[in-house]
Amino acid sequence: IGVMVREYSEELSGRISFILDCSPVPAENGERRVDWAVRCAGSLIFAALDVGHHAELIDLAELEFMAIPPFSGGDAILERLARVKEAGTASSHNDFDKALAALSNKSAICMILTSPSTASAETASGLAAKRRTVSAYLPAKYMGGNFDGGGCSVKYYTENSIVE
Repeated sequence: IGVMVREYSEELSGRISFILDCSPVPAENGERRVDWAVRCAGSLIFAALDVGHHAELIDLAELEFMAIPPFSGGDAILERLARVKEAGTASSHNDFDKALAALSNKSAICMILTSPSTASAETASGLAAKRRTVSAYLPAKYMGGNFDGGGCSVKYYTENSIVE
């Protein structure tokens, strides 16, 4: 009879915080750009959950926080996203600061923006300067633009897809 050893390995998942900009911007096809941003956020959240990440969601219109454990079912997430409202005004530095205060202070940050703004660029730059992992998603209309997020990753989306 020999000695048997059983080893357990646990993969630690990451934490991703999604900040959803709800600024009032009309889309090219008559829709609201916030509807496009909500679809983008949903796709990104479900992709993160599928690989085992913890997710957090906050929208800048209501500043309503939602913690989402890995491998969560979709009903609560879809219901929450369906209730996102367009803000009355453009998102400000103060809106981003309040959102960041509600989120985990070591999570990666994913900003889904309805348009580039000084507030969003300065927020992204500030986070990147603090060595946080930051991604900004902008409507494809702004591809090739000059969103200066201080070295954050910039990606684009359309009304129904994320553009690589």
